Order: sequence, then structure tokens, then C-alpha cells
Amino acid sequence: MSGWSTGQTTGAGMPPPQPQMMPPPPSPAPGPISPPRRGNALAGVAMALGAAALAIALIGMVMFPGPAGPKGDQGLQGIQGDQGLQGTQGNQGLQGPAGADGAQGLQGLQGPAGADGAQGPQGPPGSGTLMTTNQSEPWMVGGLQISGCTSIHMVTFTVPSAGTLVITSTVHAWIDHTVGTPDLWHFVHSTTPSLCAAAPDTISHYAYYWASIPTETFDQTGTMVNAISIIGAGTYTYFLNTDMAIGESAGDMISQAETVMVFYPS
Repeated sequence: MSGWSTGQTTGAGMPPPQPQMMPPPPSPAPGPISPPRRGNALAGVAMALGAAALAIALIGMVMFPGPAGPKGDQGLQGIQGDQGLQGTQGNQGLQGPAGADGAQGLQGLQGPAGADGAQGPQGPPGSGTLMTTNQSEPWMVGGLQISGCTSIHMVTFTVPSAGTLVITSTVHAWIDHTVGTPDLWHFVHSTTPSLCAAAPDTISHYAYYWASIPTETFDQTGTMVNAISIIGAGTYTYFLNTDMAIGESAGDMISQAETVMVFYPS
């Protein structure tokens, strides 16, 4: 190597030259190749024999293995593999033969009808009310003349038990009044068609016209309600009757009437 020169500059302000690397010395020329020695040949034979012995040992280990070593620890479980593709559906099997049908048996003989049983007891009355009604022809042509005790119509009712029978009647009449003569018209619920006396436990309807009232035909309507106690089951008939107790004349007429009966069980 050459040394550095210091303290010098080249030209005005120029840096000093950089150091240069020296080339390496030339390699020496190869010498003559020596002939192989006897010792090297013996070494090669020894190596060949060692290799043969190793092969024989390996063959012996394969053919005559030694005792098994201790069992190693179980390894970690591997990652579960992807699910395989679904296989194709198999062909449908053949349908089995149909079973044999059993023969239908003969129809049995019809038994004779038994004798009618005895009539059972009457059932209890219902919890609700019962109702029936009757109505005379509305605005009867010419009217029904009141002559003595006249029956307008009747109502029949069958009740299942004890209770209360409510009878309501409305009557429309024409009363022919002459001045100087009083008129007394009334109607009742009766148990017979020719009796104008009120039935037991009932009331009558009255309409009175003084004699001093001028002559006139009065368009008169009256309503009557009666509640009758029923002591047991049965059929009950009531008549709607009317008469002119005072001042009867040919012009006294009934034009329309209606009766409604309602039963309330006790």
C-alpha cells in the first residue's frame, strides 16, 4: 500500500487526490500432479468394505427388526375436513304385490221391534216465559153489534207448571149515545162466552156517558189487564166479553179487539 499525502492541494481550492487500491499479487503456477500413492488405494478399499458392511447391517435390520420401542404420545387432532358431496339417490324399489282381500260376511238378520216403553214423567218447566194471542178481524165490516152479553173472542193457553198468567185486552168500540139517556159500556175476561161478569180474581173495564151529554156516536177505546194465579200445569181458556149495561141501542158496535196472554212460571 502507498501512504496518504497530507497538507497539499491541487490547484486553487481543489481537494487532494484519493488513495488508490493496489492490485493483488499474481497466484503461483500449479505444480506437477503427483501419481496416486498406495496408501490412498487401501483407503478406498476400506471405504468400499465399510459401505458393504453398512448395507448388510441395514438389510439385517429390515429382515430381523429389533424389539418395538415405547408407544409415543397421541398427536393433536387434525382439522376436520370439508363435507363430501351428497351421493346420487338410488333407484326406487319395485312395488310389492297387493294383499288378498277378505270375503265380506253375510248381513245379519234384522231383529224385531221391541214393545213401546211406558211414558216417562213430565219434564220440569222451562225457565223462560210463554205467550199466546188472539185478535178479532181489524175494522170488522159493519162491526159486531153489542146485543146483550156478546163474546168477542177467546184465548186458550196450556201452561207447564204453576205460575202467573197475565191477560191483556184492548177493545175499540162505537158507542151510540142519545141525549137524556145514560150509557154504560164495559168488557170483561170471563170463563164462559155468555157471562159478562168478571172471572174470579179479575177486574172489568167501564166507560160511562152522562144523560146530559148531547147526542153523538163516540169512538171509544179501552184496555184491561188481569194477572191470574195458576196453581199447576194445565190448559186454561178465557173469553173476552162485552155488553151495554145501560143504554143499549142498535148503533153500539165493536170494531176491533185483541188479547195477549203471557205465562210466567213460578
